[in-house]
Amino acid sequence: MIHEKISKGNYVIAIGAAAFDEYYTTDTWPQEGGKTMVEYKEDMIGGMIPNAACVFAGYGIETYLVDTLKSNSRKTEMIVEDLKAHGLHTELIRYRDDIPDARTIIILTGRERTILVVEPHKPMLDIKDSELDLFRNASYLYTTPVELKNIRNYMEFLDDMKAHQVKLAFDIEESTVDTCDRSLIYRADVLFFNEFGFRKIKGNRSETETLSEMFEKGVEIATITLGEKGSFTATKDGSFRTAALKQDVVDTTGAGDTFNSSFITYLLMGKSIKEAALFANTAGGYSVTQYGPKGGVNELSFIENLVTKLDQSYGRETRWDRKF
Repeated sequence: MIHEKISKGNYVIAIGAAAFDEYYTTDTWPQEGGKTMVEYKEDMIGGMIPNAACVFAGYGIETYLVDTLKSNSRKTEMIVEDLKAHGLHTELIRYRDDIPDARTIIILTGRERTILVVEPHKPMLDIKDSELDLFRNASYLYTTPVELKNIRNYMEFLDDMKAHQVKLAFDIEESTVDTCDRSLIYRADVLFFNEFGFRKIKGNRSETETLSEMFEKGVEIATITLGEKGSFTATKDGSFRTAALKQDVVDTTGAGDTFNSSFITYLLMGKSIKEAALFANTAGGYSVTQYGPKGGVNELSFIENLVTKLDQSYGRETRWDRKF
């Protein structure tokens, strides 16, 4: 139940699609026009934003998920049951008869995976007047620009959130840059890129020029995850690299989602950006040693103990560096 009046709270609202992840394995990924044999493994409940939301909830951060799912569907029932089991608030989920079940096809090939998202063709999302207080009093909205654009009158909604000091965190992938204007992307307070997404938005410019443009538009933090090379984090005051540890990779699905949620969690706790990057690197690194999209869902103390243990063993540290 949504309360009529809600005070400013230390909680996150995540906006994004939940889905059934269909896992397959193959030895090699074919070239365009080619053919390969795949072996079905299992179905798991995932979705990029819901995975991140479950990581938030695992750390004890109160988290709401906003999505539209097919009504009267057993798959929807299973998705919602799973979200609730992971501690998410599901009151903001909508249900429609005229949309398909949400599906994602994940092909595992050795140390990597390829993700095929089946277009859900979801309707525009209307934010109800009765929900506005909940949105306005969140600490963060965590989503993608594509999901935000699906909110009716999204720029007005975004202006309203900014007026109420709600922070906005975007997960940016390469495809996002093709479909969303930079004017929208740069409205975020925190931007999370993988290396392909950042190179796409950078184009032929230098890293310094690209980051400077972001910070001039109001972005506070930009972070680029670099897989086994760690991560690169920048603010208007400087930038630094955070090293990663070599891991026995089982499944990289959800590693970026884990990194992002872990980073924001530490910011919510009042930790420094440097501490947030180290915590997020550790959490994301651990997640790839687990199978499934929610391998990064852990208690806060577990990851914090892991940070301490790994730093004592390997002497990890961050270093200042303008280039990634």
